[in-house]
Amino acid sequence: MFKFAFIGLGQYGGRQVEAFLKESHEYVGVAVNTATNDLDGLVHVSEGNRLSLSGSSFGAGRTPEIAHEAIMRPENVQAFAELTSKVTADADFIWLCAGLGGGTGTGVLQALLDHQATAMWPQNVGLIVTLPRDDDGVIPKINAVRALQSISDAINAGLIGSVLIVDNDRFYKQFAEERNTGHWQDLSNEYVARTLHEANQIALKSGKANVDRKDLEKMFATPGCLALGAASIKRLELEDVYTTVRNSIGKGFFTTGYRLDEAMYYALCFTLDEQGDKIRSSQYERGLTQNLTQVFPHALDSYYGYYTGAQNRILSIITGLGFPERVYQLQDKIKDVQAPKRREFAVNVLPDIAGLNSLLKPREKPQNASANPFLAATQGGTVTKARPNPFEAFKARP
Repeated sequence: MFKFAFIGLGQYGGRQVEAFLKESHEYVGVAVNTATNDLDGLVHVSEGNRLSLSGSSFGAGRTPEIAHEAIMRPENVQAFAELTSKVTADADFIWLCAGLGGGTGTGVLQALLDHQATAMWPQNVGLIVTLPRDDDGVIPKINAVRALQSISDAINAGLIGSVLIVDNDRFYKQFAEERNTGHWQDLSNEYVARTLHEANQIALKSGKANVDRKDLEKMFATPGCLALGAASIKRLELEDVYTTVRNSIGKGFFTTGYRLDEAMYYALCFTLDEQGDKIRSSQYERGLTQNLTQVFPHALDSYYGYYTGAQNRILSIITGLGFPERVYQLQDKIKDVQAPKRREFAVNVLPDIAGLNSLLKPREKPQNASANPFLAATQGGTVTKARPNPFEAFKARP
């Protein structure tokens, strides 16, 4: 099993790191934020591994530029480099976790990628990022799309390995349909941590055929998107097994819409009970291989693992993919967005009714004004002493 190190950026990033550290004591983590109250709410990330960026302690308000400027302050660059290098020193692989669409996670991640900061660590670096929901508004979508461009550039430059994309909209809707108790974001974080941890544990298992540590290392280090799928095998007929495998790949819970013909590597890990052991037969293996060769026509290599367990289950790992369809849908959703327009107020809408307009005009001074003590206090209809401006004291002085 790899010793993963997780660096959480922003609110989501910190909470996702929490979930991973809760999953295994073998993992280490750092949380970075512009909002100190988000850091204070963490339990499993030790206080010494929390970095509050100086110059901005109240968050970024979904404005990535604020976080970008904060992380680029010399003192913050120094603190970030020293803390992350210390915590990740013994790690085998580093994951940066960030929610795309907000302020801190998006802005800090963009700064790190645009300035090739992943080169400061000797280990391979992957990403775990979330996409905003349909209901989240246009600003989070614009923020996410801009960050995705930085991610795409980093993939093409070979600066990062696998990118695990989590579709918040998919989790949110699935949560509502199943009427689960608790909060959907907490369950989402736990599911992500549990599934990646399960994939990581494959290297520890000894089966009748194994996906070994070097195989996994090569897959995680491959630039491009990472798709993970897990499913129980209910029926043991060949066609049913293939359908289950295909669904675990194409209908994964993290996100869907990958072009599987873009995959570079894939691994299928079966956990089988006594009855399910028939899946290891040459008939099944040949049938699965023939079908999956059509699904992944350009894959450079494939790996199969068969392990003994209490129930029949499949875990699929696919790497080197391009962005899923959901990313392009975000682009489409912001193309036709227009800024809201306020209805203008204009005084010329008042009706021109005789006798009313005269009420808006200055009245003429009576002819006997000098005999009136109140009118005598004015000259030519103008008050001799202007009223003091109550806001004058609050104006900035030159």
